Amino acid sequence: MAQTPLVIIVTVFWVCYIYANDTIIFDTYPPLTYINSKTGKVDGPIAQLIKEANQNIKQKIEIQLHPTLRMFKNLKNHSTHAAFGMSYRAERARKWYYSYPINYVNYSIYVNKTNPLKYSKREQLEGYTVATWGPTNMSKTLSSFAELIPNLTIKIFPEYKNVYKMLDNGRFGEKGAIYAPDSNAELSIRKELLSNIRFSGVDKKNIYYIVFVKDITPKSYIYKFNEAILNLYKNGRMSEIYSSFSKQGIIAKVPSKDDFRILSQ
Repeated sequence: MAQTPLVIIVTVFWVCYIYANDTIIFDTYPPLTYINSKTGKVDGPIAQLIKEANQNIKQKIEIQLHPTLRMFKNLKNHSTHAAFGMSYRAERARKWYYSYPINYVNYSIYVNKTNPLKYSKREQLEGYTVATWGPTNMSKTLSSFAELIPNLTIKIFPEYKNVYKMLDNGRFGEKGAIYAPDSNAELSIRKELLSNIRFSGVDKKNIYYIVFVKDITPKSYIYKFNEAILNLYKNGRMSEIYSSFSKQGIIAKVPSKDDFRILSQ
């Protein structure tokens, strides 16, 4: 019996250490997240949500901003604990924990303004050249359905910026298009002052999450974090944060009640 208090003291000390002293590192990619020119710090609707969730559980964090390929490399090398703006795939869930949904996008088709296409079904892309970037869940989605459509050529680039510029300049031909998340596309087109691209139609809805590397992230922290995200969703604070950024043209969409759940992992 004399050893019982000692065991309890050691356990309490370890739990406090996880939250008080360790810094959880988050990684992500532009353009929904960006460097604030006034503060010099990473900013954006999802970044702000993550900051507030961790403030509420008194957890120190760091948020990094990298190109997509560098972010995936950091996850693989365990130089970051987490990344946001991530789609769910079963093979990913074997190595990463998933949060509640944090926002969603519509994978959509964008074309030149001279192209009359009103996109509503994938068969309309027969004979097209469709560009995107990756490897990402989005590029894998495009690659998968492209196999079923005759004469559909796909081009996958490492990053997104040049893809929009190439479409704007007509580099993909008369039947050229981009497969892109609507929030990314609308923001990029406006920032780059591209005048020759238009929205053609939605292909599918895609939900984004935060992922945590299972090998290095304490499960006790993830439980607390998810609880904090759920509270921000329920009390309306998530919606308030996203609305404040929408005034700048930075659009994050609050997930629906039907989508707001923890997936199998």
